[in-house]
Amino acid sequence: MPRPLGVGGKNPHPAWLCLDLGNTLVHADADILVASWLQQPGCADLDRQRIVVSFRAACEAHHHVHLRKDESRVDALGRYWAFLLDCNERSGVLAAHATLDGPDIYTQRDPHALEVLRTFHQEGTKICVLTNNEGEALRELQEHSLDGFVDHIVESSAVGIEKPAQAIFQRAAQMVGLPTKSGWFVGDGVINDLLGAALAGFGRPLLFDPFGAAPSLPHEYRIQSLRELL
Repeated sequence: MPRPLGVGGKNPHPAWLCLDLGNTLVHADADILVASWLQQPGCADLDRQRIVVSFRAACEAHHHVHLRKDESRVDALGRYWAFLLDCNERSGVLAAHATLDGPDIYTQRDPHALEVLRTFHQEGTKICVLTNNEGEALRELQEHSLDGFVDHIVESSAVGIEKPAQAIFQRAAQMVGLPTKSGWFVGDGVINDLLGAALAGFGRPLLFDPFGAAPSLPHEYRIQSLRELL
């Protein structure tokens, strides 16, 4: 079993580090998420943290559902978001569109992302970003001044494979030129990231859980701050 992470060389750093992008290195603007629900009838009393945590979970869940007839991915995300908040589906769909149909909401760089990527980069660790998205990863990394520390980017839209399929993790390993067992993977999704990376053979799959939403997972597989990687 992997040893707990810790500062001071208790757990040597890997040959390469692979990370998710959205909700890991860059976060959605919580004010936008909350405002989208406050617009819905009967939703003024929803807890701010619950809205944010449930949005993160819905982002992962909507990749694993069969869409209803004439339903979009945003609609499906809204359905799951509403379910997790115990609200009606219509409100969830409206909130999802209010959130996602406008400008990019991923405007908040994680407070420790720059420090972590810079430290690993300076040590010579190869860094890869692996994400299920629509080809916007490089732009997002540039906007948050993280692109200079990233050696490789693997996007599902470019390779035609989505996490948690093992093939996309293997594609990242091939691009880096190192086996998965010599790397760590960090992401916010239990299925897409933690289990996907574990099945792909990463030496250390880690769930990034800043809100403590998955307390039952062993500490060895969960971090609440990216700084725990150092």
